[in-house]
Amino acid sequence: LDLGTGTGCPLFELAHRHGDSVHFVGMDIWQEGLNRANHKRRLYKRDTISLTPYDGDHFPFADNSFDLIVSNVGLNNFQNVDRVLSECYRVCTIGGRVAFTTNIVGHMQEFYAVYRNILENFGNPDYLHSLNEQEQHRGTQDSHKNAIQAAGFEITNIVNDKFNWNFLNGSAMMRHSLVRFGFMDGWRSTIDPEDEITIFSDLESQLNQIASNYGQLTMTIPQLYIEATKTH
Repeated sequence: LDLGTGTGCPLFELAHRHGDSVHFVGMDIWQEGLNRANHKRRLYKRDTISLTPYDGDHFPFADNSFDLIVSNVGLNNFQNVDRVLSECYRVCTIGGRVAFTTNIVGHMQEFYAVYRNILENFGNPDYLHSLNEQEQHRGTQDSHKNAIQAAGFEITNIVNDKFNWNFLNGSAMMRHSLVRFGFMDGWRSTIDPEDEITIFSDLESQLNQIASNYGQLTMTIPQLYIEATKTH
């Protein structure tokens, strides 16, 4: 089971590697993503893959249905992560595994430092509070570990890593398709619409200046991998 499968990553990679003896299910609330994944399924002629929408707190599967449950950058995006993990435990077989990757606090910290400084000078404390909440929702290694254990799983492996995401400048970053799709709405939600043009113009300008000073704009992306087992 791939939770938050989107357009099918890593669903199709796992299906290709495991072959025709294993059935995979991709689940997501994003119907457009599922539509794209279904198009890939037809192109790849993968009858071992099925796709299903998810729009509630209860997974549409029987108890002990899956030997492996994965989610790529999903934990920090679930609205009710405790409920999701509880359902993962219910549908996981005894001896089955969960494997999650997620971004944690510190994600794109260079961006948040510039944004925070701009909002501090703007003088609206509510904006700073909203930005802090938006940044902290990604959680930490301990918060994710504790949530998975609270659901009943036994942690077997944790890997903490990071990589750099480089851009020519701030303008290139702000217009990147993944930034626009995955992050922009969250950043915009921290301020009122009438202040967006002023604040984001300043933000882009300052990011461009940093890129000019250092030859490029670098964002740090911390990546957490947690694997756990259902032992009873």
